[in-house]
Amino acid sequence: MRRSPDNIDSTGSGSAEDALTDVSAAEETPYVLEVFEPTPEGWAVVKDAVVKLETDEFGEEAFEPELLEEDFLKPENTVVILREASMGEIIGFTYAEPLASMDERDLRQVDREDDGEKTAYVSDTVIAPTHRGRRLVGRLTGKLAEELAHRGFGFLERDAAVVNNYADNIIKNNEQGIIYAGEPEESKYGPQRFIRMRIDKHET
Repeated sequence: MRRSPDNIDSTGSGSAEDALTDVSAAEETPYVLEVFEPTPEGWAVVKDAVVKLETDEFGEEAFEPELLEEDFLKPENTVVILREASMGEIIGFTYAEPLASMDERDLRQVDREDDGEKTAYVSDTVIAPTHRGRRLVGRLTGKLAEELAHRGFGFLERDAAVVNNYADNIIKNNEQGIIYAGEPEESKYGPQRFIRMRIDKHET
């Protein structure tokens, strides 16, 4: 396991509205979702905001700027940026990596029907505290899953926080797609559950 990716929506109750597939239920909000294009110029534009969000959320456990840059610029990774529409301010992001490109020592030892070849791991998800409680985690990660499906992935894995029922709500709202949901385990990010699930294919 590389890390726990999910911050907690501490402004709310950890309700089902912020779980993975609750995208269609979200009300219209003044936010824009965009798939990041991995270019040095693109990274230069988002770097300061992304690094600040990461550092503010995870403190000493935050990814170093150099690692974030490396991950954002890998063409095989899928990155989604969340902006506040009126000013264009970046207020969240998430990204996933193909399991096939990750160090085997970081991977959970579970049965995978695809041998990991069509599986992506959600490495990081952050929403600015002032924008939580607005169903944005669901919209952000829903867009990520949609883009992963477009890229040919059929499965998604993540380590989700137990606090505020975040992991339980992901499992509840994706009941038909859940393949494996582990019991809570302690980590340096707090108790978490490992989840493996199918992601729907989307029409282009």
